[in-house]
Amino acid sequence: MAKLTLEEIAKHNTEKDCWIIFKGKVYEVSDYLEDHPGGVEIITDLAGQDCTEDFEDVGHSQEAYDQLEDYYIGDVDGDSVEAGVEVVQKIEVETKPVKPVVVESKPVSVPKPVYKQPKKAESDDNNMLLIAGGVAAVAALGYFLIIRKK
Repeated sequence: MAKLTLEEIAKHNTEKDCWIIFKGKVYEVSDYLEDHPGGVEIITDLAGQDCTEDFEDVGHSQEAYDQLEDYYIGDVDGDSVEAGVEVVQKIEVETKPVKPVVVESKPVSVPKPVYKQPKKAESDDNNMLLIAGGVAAVAALGYFLIIRKK
């Protein structure tokens, strides 16, 4: 297959003429744009560029990977890739020293929980009297019924 330079690939960056790079291979996907489930814009935003990272981040299906082969037109020229890497590596980032932040910690004492018996409500005493009275009434009734049968 053809060896294509990054400069040549970069020229094909429109909807009508759309090439993408995926894992060092070049694909001419202009005819596929309208069929793309995610829409035309997602691909055209990366037209003429390497879309490997974006493609893999989306989590495409195996079918999507297989479909790519229908649009394969060549490989990225190795010398071109090297040049592209050098350009990316020449980007310098200015860094500034950061002051360390000191965080003081202090011991915290947590009081032990004190468990207290809940106060008895007067209604609890009244309920007990009602239950005791009911039991006594049933016992008395049972006693009289037994004596009456004799």
